[in-house]
Amino acid sequence: MSSKLVVVGDSYCMNYIKMRNKAHLESNEPYILYHPALNAPTEFKWNYTKEYPIWPEIVAKKYNMNLINLSESGAGNYSIFSMALDAIVKEKPDKLIVAWSGWDRFEFEAEEVKMKKRIISKTSPIEKDEIFYLTPKNNTRTAWIRYHPQPWGNLNNTKYGTNSLQDIESVGGFKIIAGINMFMRLAYSLQELCKSLNIDLKMFQSVRPFTTVEKNEEAAKLIIKDLFLDKIDDKIFKGFPTLNYIGGSCFSDIIYTNDRIHNISKYDGHPNEEGHKKIASYVAS
Repeated sequence: MSSKLVVVGDSYCMNYIKMRNKAHLESNEPYILYHPALNAPTEFKWNYTKEYPIWPEIVAKKYNMNLINLSESGAGNYSIFSMALDAIVKEKPDKLIVAWSGWDRFEFEAEEVKMKKRIISKTSPIEKDEIFYLTPKNNTRTAWIRYHPQPWGNLNNTKYGTNSLQDIESVGGFKIIAGINMFMRLAYSLQELCKSLNIDLKMFQSVRPFTTVEKNEEAAKLIIKDLFLDKIDDKIFKGFPTLNYIGGSCFSDIIYTNDRIHNISKYDGHPNEEGHKKIASYVAS
């Protein structure tokens, strides 16, 4: 086993259980999820969960390849693209699997990021005075300032105090069309680069591109008219153009059932053990 498989993606592609066990049972951080009935961020109880093989590990074992998993919780598409590009130069992989994240996540590189922590009180996030720093992780050369829209309104991020980015939104930034344009350019660029370097690339969409049904429906109308629509190779990008309204699919769709048997819980849509098996089957098929 000497060939390298590099996987880059978001929290659907990394050891989410290990992260949650550490955050909520060791560090006592609140476990915050969106509650649809309340239309608000809400604190839930996290119970210890035994770790299990995640889909990149299952796929690497099936292919008999050495796995380098650079996936990161909260990653947006610019950092995913950047990590993939760095890995192509540094690791020289035989196979690269990229699982793209939300198209409405916008990111800025920084040497380190100074932020305020938040807590949840009666379903409303409030800032704490405590200041902490995000520094580069093992799989990135830089830290990332991230703009992540949330389904409950304008508040950018319930964990990290990045609301200063709302000023950019107020003057016209972070619109749906900008997210589509950025994503298409990144996906096409990575596709053509890997073709030129003879790297076996497979791309997938992890979560749905935008945070709400309404935004995804609006995006679908724009995607079918996009400049790069017929430039993306669907033999490389399985499930493109990612939204089921226009013939696409994503991991969230693949594991969805009414009884949520492939998800962590009713409110936490991340894949559980059976969900990872299902995604692995989809990726390797």
